[in-house]
Amino acid sequence: MVRTSGGNVRGRQGASASRPINSHTGQLAEFLRSRVDESGKTLAALSKDVGYSTSQISTLLSGRSPPRGFVIWLVEFIVIQARHA
Repeated sequence: MVRTSGGNVRGRQGASASRPINSHTGQLAEFLRSRVDESGKTLAALSKDVGYSTSQISTLLSGRSPPRGFVIWLVEFIVIQARHA
């Protein structure tokens, strides 16, 4: 890690910002992304329903550790949408 002149800490140069925190988080992100892809919903459409911005949803689906409530909401939302399709 590198401390910038402003006192902020950033990761190693060249480290991927979207790298999962651990393998379980990566697997969860992959599972959630797959469900979203299968649903045909856009991030913009999800954003309107969940109250997260599209960039927040994108970050959470790229491997960041999502809040429990987000995971529960997303899975329930996708399952309900699939049942009504």
